Amino acid sequence: MAAARKKSSKKPSAPAPRASKPSEESRQKARKSASAGGKRSAESKASSALARNARPTNPDAMEADVIELITAVDEYKRKFARPFPSWSEILDIVKGLGYAKAG
Repeated sequence: MAAARKKSSKKPSAPAPRASKPSEESRQKARKSASAGGKRSAESKASSALARNARPTNPDAMEADVIELITAVDEYKRKFARPFPSWSEILDIVKGLGYAKAG
């Protein structure tokens, strides 16, 4: 029949000890090393500039034209089950709102 299997003589290992929270001093050292002498990267500066100049997301602070476009795009997305309409579709939506090329 089947040969007897040897049992492992390994003892189950104890769970690894949990790491404690870093001290305030080590957190401050990490912050200082991450900031690299207080110099910010160009990417970081650009992203913060974009955040300062961002348009409002509050509907009360938006212009009526913007709300009309958002509503039209949302309706299109629901009607055609398109989470991300193409630029051609966006152009069709805008033309449907009555906008035409000047000139």
